[in-house]
Amino acid sequence: MKICIFSPQSRLASQMKEFAIRFVSMNHEVHAIIASSSYGRKHRRREIDGSGIVYHVMPVIPVSKLLYPSYVILATIRGLLVRNSVTISHEVYTGLIGVILRFLTGRKSVLYVVDAQTDLKIERGMWRNSLLLKLGRWLERFVVSHSDVSIAIDQSLIPYLKQLGAKRVEVVTYGIKLDLFNKCDGKEIVKKHCLPEGKVVGYVGGMEPHHGVQYLVEAIPYVIKEIPDVKFLIVGNGLLRPWLEEKAGKHGVFPGHVPYHEVPKYLAASDILVVPAAPRSKYVSVLTTKIFDYLGSGKAIIATDVGGIKQTLGDVTLVVPPRDPKALANAILHLIKDRESRRKMGLEAKKIINIRFNYDKLAKRFVKILEDAGRDCES
Repeated sequence: MKICIFSPQSRLASQMKEFAIRFVSMNHEVHAIIASSSYGRKHRRREIDGSGIVYHVMPVIPVSKLLYPSYVILATIRGLLVRNSVTISHEVYTGLIGVILRFLTGRKSVLYVVDAQTDLKIERGMWRNSLLLKLGRWLERFVVSHSDVSIAIDQSLIPYLKQLGAKRVEVVTYGIKLDLFNKCDGKEIVKKHCLPEGKVVGYVGGMEPHHGVQYLVEAIPYVIKEIPDVKFLIVGNGLLRPWLEEKAGKHGVFPGHVPYHEVPKYLAASDILVVPAAPRSKYVSVLTTKIFDYLGSGKAIIATDVGGIKQTLGDVTLVVPPRDPKALANAILHLIKDRESRRKMGLEAKKIINIRFNYDKLAKRFVKILEDAGRDCES
């Protein structure tokens, strides 16, 4: 089978790349059509990486309002040249390319959906114009209703896809690369930032309002009232970072953005990991990358009850209400005081990985869905 993946970024997202690598290992031909706004720089328009994925780089126009339309036009043209393929679009708006190719060539179009795209734009404060919002809603409905299969990252997205007219909905979560975590320790990070033993609360991710890290910082006064020497290791960047640093004061450690391959060290240096997600939409920040990384680290996890977190991970995480700093603080205090509970939660998280989040098993399921969708395509 020939598989064509569309992503308007300069690379495949790490999770989609893991699936693509496994598709190649299963003897499927994989093409990734990505974007580059690096005008004036030499880059190869077509190259094959060490995993066997064929990359096609589209030189999009580096102006915010023209990035998406220029990518859609160029990626559609390039997609026409990758004949007899099943297309995967790694977000709903990008799915427009798959739908256009479906109309033009009859090939099958598959969406891999992580968030409701228009809701995500609203959460980030990017779209305030009512005309843009109407266009976004229309585009979501058009793409979902005209795609052959919508693959949701978890069950909580099914109502969103059904109400947009999805023909068929399947569920395939992200997986976990255990080799990133198995031989990793956090000693270097503990030493570098003078972190206390057994009293480090970690967070890795974005710092926009819907990520909810502001509620984690607002929980600090409640925690230090009982345990004064707790440290909050908050890794990442974003709009709220200056406010967060000021609010956290001496109890916060902010290393900034770190390369993905270094993230396991910071997770290993933490004793408790927090996913304080607080989107207003129930279809945004459903299962983020960070929670899969947290599971891989084998640490105790506290997560807010949003999207599909409780349904998917409630048996191995401590779930608290969103936007409630006091409830978050109480959960943190409980786990700091109870080392045995932390240990058991970490072990339980590790146990479910091979059952639910094994990339090889998930990739086989993904391919089965693609094969079913593409059964009518020319081989």
